Formats: sequence, C-alpha cells, structure tokens
Amino acid sequence: MDGRPVAAYQDIDRADYITTQDRLTAHLTARVDLAETKARVLAMSAVYWSLGIHDPDFTARFGDRAVIEILKAKSAWAVLSFSVAEAGDEELARAQQAAGGRLSGPRRYRFRVYRPGTERRDPADIQKVLVEITQDVTAYTDGRTVLLRRDGGPWTRDTSIPAPTRTS
Repeated sequence: MDGRPVAAYQDIDRADYITTQDRLTAHLTARVDLAETKARVLAMSAVYWSLGIHDPDFTARFGDRAVIEILKAKSAWAVLSFSVAEAGDEELARAQQAAGGRLSGPRRYRFRVYRPGTERRDPADIQKVLVEITQDVTAYTDGRTVLLRRDGGPWTRDTSIPAPTRTS
C-alpha cells in the first residue's frame, strides 16, 4: 500500500474455523498455566507503558473516563506477533547490547506491534485482507524492562515501568 509494509489477515467474512482446529484449541491454551498467563499480561502491560500509555496519566487527565481512554489508546495498536524469547535469541542479544541493558528473570518475551492504517482486500487472495503498517515496533521485555525499536530505528531501554501491585 503505497510502499508501506502490510499485515495479512484472514478475512473474517470468509473465515473457515473448521480449518483452524489444530491451531485454535482449548487443549493448546490449557498448556499455559496461571503464572505464565499473569507474566504475559504484565509483559504486554509493560510494552503499552513503553509506548506511552501510562494509566496514572490517563486517570489524572480523564478521571472517570480514564478506562475508556486507556482502552482507546491501547486499541490504536495491534499485536502482530508474540513469542517467548528463547535462550540464544540473537536479536535479543543485539537489542540488549544496543540499548545498554539486559533483561532478567526467567521469562522474556518478544512482541511485534503496529499502528494499523488502511485496510483492503488482498488482490491475490480473496481469503485475505491487508492492513497497512503505519508504525512498526519490536519490543522485548521481562515485565520490568522493555527494549523497544520503532520503525527499524535504534533500540531504547525503558525501566520506568511501575512494579505490579498485588491483587491476590
């Protein structure tokens, strides 16, 4: 789309969920335990924070409407990919060196998020839609530190993420 990269998705109007039985199952989801689920949620929260979505700022600015405004800000980003950053991840090693800091702890994750732009049908595949990527971000996090790279620029390190509060 005008030379910009795109993300390709299954057209929801043409989706055949029968063909996704092996990839979209409760059996696969059940492999993720509660501790891992919490770690992934906190990791995504840290990435949002590093993208500038600071919940306390929204609360101060919008008061009772803060939750709605936070959700709007988060929905301006789409998650293109998520994975566990395995030991030996070369991109993570380069990011840590370039940003001048290391991730710690047993859980490290890689996210690729983007701001979606124009959407259109894929002219080569009627089953797909193409969504323009207007801003492309790669992030690695351990939930406390985020290494962030915007549009192929330099890696930065954010350690300003507040410690999670205990709810249970």
